[in-house]
Amino acid sequence: MKIAIVTRDALPVPSIRGGAVEVLSQYIVDGFLENGDYVDIYTVKDEDLKEYHERLKIFQISYGKLEFFIYRCFNYIFKLLKIYSRKLPYNMKIAKEISKHEYDYIVVENDIVLHENIYRKYHKKHKNTKFISHIHYILQLENDKLRQKISQFICDTSHKVIFVSDFIRKDALKYIDCEKNSEILYNCVDFEVFNKENKDLLLREKLGIKEDEFVYIFTGRMVEEKGIYELVKAFNLLKQEIDNIKLVIIGSKIYGEENKDEFYRKLKNESASDNVVFTGSVMAKNVAKYLNMADVVVIPTKIEEAFGVVALEAMATQKPIIATKSGGMVEVLNEDSSIIIEKDEKMIDNLYDAMKKMYFDKDFREKCAEDAYKRVREIEDFDKKYYFENFVKRINYWGEKYE
Repeated sequence: MKIAIVTRDALPVPSIRGGAVEVLSQYIVDGFLENGDYVDIYTVKDEDLKEYHERLKIFQISYGKLEFFIYRCFNYIFKLLKIYSRKLPYNMKIAKEISKHEYDYIVVENDIVLHENIYRKYHKKHKNTKFISHIHYILQLENDKLRQKISQFICDTSHKVIFVSDFIRKDALKYIDCEKNSEILYNCVDFEVFNKENKDLLLREKLGIKEDEFVYIFTGRMVEEKGIYELVKAFNLLKQEIDNIKLVIIGSKIYGEENKDEFYRKLKNESASDNVVFTGSVMAKNVAKYLNMADVVVIPTKIEEAFGVVALEAMATQKPIIATKSGGMVEVLNEDSSIIIEKDEKMIDNLYDAMKKMYFDKDFREKCAEDAYKRVREIEDFDKKYYFENFVKRINYWGEKYE
């Protein structure tokens, strides 16, 4: 079999820069290679990318500002003419290159416009290739005719459309006809990395956290919709009552960068004390060590999340969780393994109450941690070990090993 894995214009695959989608794409690449297939990856250019297998080839794509401007002009004209299509330089370069080759499967990761641009050019030459669209985000189709048209095109031209949660699949089905060829495949966690034994015994000391201090932790992008500001406000309220607590915030505005914009400055001003620790970006392989250092993991997102990878990671490290009732998050968590709060106008108070309960009720906290770990180990779809096998089952892959 010859497989193409096509990734969005964000972080590279192989996943040398981290990124949840990129790490999962890496699992799929490695699964095909282990099965004996040939794999071509089409990804954003990165000087550190290396072809690490004899049956792997990497096509690195880049473009300039002029190309971006030209396609922006095209898209503006399309919009005026009510043409329901969009073209982007990264996508069109991939479409041109990939059309020179023939594949049994093309897997497009997390980008419906990328899928459309590739298919329209590729399918003119190659009719038998099966297209797989792997959707990791909410398509946001309400009141958006363009996205509805493109999404329906993806469903009509895909062998399978894979959604990462039932929540985002049901949301898409309100606006497009995709029921017959769509599947759900949950994201997964690597238990060899995320486990309670993966610790750095000096990490607390490095961060200036005393042995007897109680630690809440957040990990994610440093953006307003993740609810970090509300978390800090709730923590400050709790700090007025309890001295020996710390809040550790892992992440940056954009993965791998420190972009100190207006929101970041607002957050830092609200966090002006030694009790709130900003670590900046942390490599994915080291996140488990930070989770193991903490007492409670808080996931205060204000938006509907497609899934909840951070929740899986916390569950695997046997940590109690406070999370908002959000989209696919509730397919990962339940009320036995966490405190799930509403993300309403009382969100700060809700967070404060939940954090206070976790601090004072040790028995409850330990029960949440135990139930979380039990749940994540019992559901096979959450285990990286079965991720590729479950993926090929969803796409009806007919490779030799899985016939």
